[in-house]
Amino acid sequence: MAKAIATPLQNVDKITVISTGGENSGVQKVTRDITDMMAQMPEVIEQLTGVNIVNLINSLKVPNSNQNIVETSGNDKEPEGKTEDK
Repeated sequence: MAKAIATPLQNVDKITVISTGGENSGVQKVTRDITDMMAQMPEVIEQLTGVNIVNLINSLKVPNSNQNIVETSGNDKEPEGKTEDK
């Protein structure tokens, strides 16, 4: 999803930001807008298709583990899973 949202920006050579300042302005605003779009995608997908993408992804399992790929407990830490030593 992130790639699909960010792809149009590959065609942008230059962005001119006109801002009156503040914490949510300039380049930070562009970054925040992209992040907000990503956060809204699961709900948008469910509204458009009826498919709960989070549940779909969670039905997939990490190889050699019983843990879900995506954690939905509301915390921001990355899911823990088994890693293989190489």
